[in-house]
Amino acid sequence: MNTIIRKSIVTGATALILCFTIAATGARTTANTADINLSAEEQTISSFDNLLSNFDKNVSDLGKKAAVTRVEFNSAKAQADEIKKQIPQMQQAIRSLISRLDSAKLFASAEAKIVAAIRNESVKSSIRAQGGVKRILEQAASQSNGLTKEIDSMLEGLTRKVSARDGDGPSDLSLRAVRVAFVPAPGAGPAGDRLRCTLALAKASIEMATKGELSDRTRQRLEEFCNLSAV
Repeated sequence: MNTIIRKSIVTGATALILCFTIAATGARTTANTADINLSAEEQTISSFDNLLSNFDKNVSDLGKKAAVTRVEFNSAKAQADEIKKQIPQMQQAIRSLISRLDSAKLFASAEAKIVAAIRNESVKSSIRAQGGVKRILEQAASQSNGLTKEIDSMLEGLTRKVSARDGDGPSDLSLRAVRVAFVPAPGAGPAGDRLRCTLALAKASIEMATKGELSDRTRQRLEEFCNLSAV
């Protein structure tokens, strides 16, 4: 066999091996992630999450003060009202997320990977006890009143700190609390944690379906907020 023929055979074999390697790599990638565009759902959920995070920070900062002015309280209440206005859009994004992952037959595998990625065993157990990731998201997508009450409950800690003038005279400086209509659910845990957990699970579902792994922030929020046995 002359040198030219041998080189041709080697070159062809090398190219064939390279093709098989690329194909195998592509197959593994496809098995772990999906060619599905969830950018609209992700944008809506992230926007809502940002509103909630800003509200959380404001309430936390005000909660550290000995007293809160009515202006400060009204500012926090305006944030809460804006979040409540955005609940229907957030719920629609979650419904769309569930529907699209179900249609692509991706939800079961994404859910299993999410639970496996959580390191805290009590969080894993409580998610399972609530019916799993999909069930928690379905409940959040259908229960507007519960989510609204969660937002209201987050203001409750400020009501005893609100100061205001009851009269027109400068000497009248009595304190008056602003009441928020909210009745805690039996066995309720930290205010807002179910909502925070729902958003973390929605983000985790998107990340697992499109990237095949969780971001560090999403995993941290799952483990911080999703101990639902206490919520």
